[in-house]
Amino acid sequence: MGLVLGALVVGCGGRQEPADDIAATDPSFLPARSEFRMVCAACHGKMGRGASTLFPPLRGSPWASADPGIPIRIVLHGLEGPLTVQGKDYMNRMAPLGDRLDDERIARILTYVRASWGNSGGPVTPGNVAAVRRETAGRDRPWTEPELRELAAASDSLGG
Repeated sequence: MGLVLGALVVGCGGRQEPADDIAATDPSFLPARSEFRMVCAACHGKMGRGASTLFPPLRGSPWASADPGIPIRIVLHGLEGPLTVQGKDYMNRMAPLGDRLDDERIARILTYVRASWGNSGGPVTPGNVAAVRRETAGRDRPWTEPELRELAAASDSLGG
């Protein structure tokens, strides 16, 4: 786990990163940051930068900051097929986590992601997650970018 020093976050490897968000400096985010690192960091990186062309960054991702229903859907049911983030194409499959994570844990992790790395999304509540879980209960396959773009267009929540 990183250590917060003024306006820098010092990671386990000693590398310093700018603390460009409230989640890096607000102690109330420590539990959510720990959960993010246990569940998400292996693919998306501790600082949300993603990996190569396999795992997209969450840092600055319009998908992370979109209407909360979009990242909730991705976490609940997964994502597959090509995905473009910040003009770069990614091709992999994110496993669905809805059976492993309860509504509170999903809400904490997504709130952390949406408040980190310059992302501009607001908080996600367990009630938000529960509502999307009910609405999509019959879904048995991961989401695709075209489906998510359609949802974003309907909510006018995905910039650029």
